[in-house]
This record gives sequence, C-alpha cells and structure tokens, in this order.
Amino acid sequence: AAGLLCLLVYGAATIASWSGYSWQEFGARPENVIPAGLALLAVPMVVKRRGTEDFSAVYRLIGLLSVFLALLILSNSGGLSYLPLRVKRIEVIYQLAGFAAAGLAIWLGISRHTAAAVNLGAAFFAILLLSRFVDWWWDWMPRYLFFLLIGAIAVLLLAVFHRLRARAQERRPV
Repeated sequence: AAGLLCLLVYGAATIASWSGYSWQEFGARPENVIPAGLALLAVPMVVKRRGTEDFSAVYRLIGLLSVFLALLILSNSGGLSYLPLRVKRIEVIYQLAGFAAAGLAIWLGISRHTAAAVNLGAAFFAILLLSRFVDWWWDWMPRYLFFLLIGAIAVLLLAVFHRLRARAQERRPV
C-alpha cells in the first residue's frame, strides 16, 4: 500500500509537471490524482494473476480512495480545478461526477463480488450526500430540524437498501 501511494504521488507529480506546474505543486490541483488513481484501479482488471487477490484489493482500494478524495475536494473547492469555468459550475460538475463514481463503484463492486468496493462507494456516497445537505440546508434550517431530516433520510435509505437486498437474495439460486 505504501508503494502504491508513492506511485500515486509520482503519477500526480508527473501530471502536474506536464501541466506546467512544478512537480512539488501536485497537491494544489486534486485533478492530478484522478488519472493516477484510475490507472491503479485498472491494474487488477487488466493484469490477472492467480493467487494475487489480496494485491488486487489493495490496488482497488488505493485507486478508489484517491479518486474519491479528489472528487470530494473538487466538489467543495472548484477553484482548485484546471477547468476554465465558474467555480460554482465546476463544483456542480464534480458533485455529479462524485455521485456517478460512487454509484459506479457500488455497481461494479456488486457485479464483481468485491465487498470492499461496495462499502467504499457507499461510504463516499454518504459523505458526499451529507456535505451537500450541509451546503444546502445548514445556514437557513434550525439545527434540530436539520438533524431530524438527516436521520429520516438515513432511515429511509436503510429501508430501501434492506428491501433491495431481500430482492437480490430471493433471485439468487440456492
């Protein structure tokens, strides 16, 4: 994992230098991390070896975590992006990309039977959704109502997920 993190930093620094920045400024632009994280995600899908399932999981988790963190940062701080758009528009683009990435990670995790990808995708979805709720409602809504609404949404989502899981188990052959 430490080696993969170093490789990720190297990839992000290389992308920063290709973009005209000093390699030491790779952290100033979270978009530099996304291609390197996607490359780490692709390694276990492209390279198939027997007996290396544990390594594949580490590649997947480091890649997913780096992409998710970059998307989360950019969804809250659009000014750090390379895109030549207004900051609010960039933030909305990365918010949508974050929700899509979380959904894709959950879907791929379910289809490939990788619980860690499902859990990480669900956790990122929850963090991104909570940060959106804070941005939308925190300033004008009373705190007790905010937390009541968050709790109600959480219970509703748990009920929906429970029903989806029950349906999936009914369809699964014995």
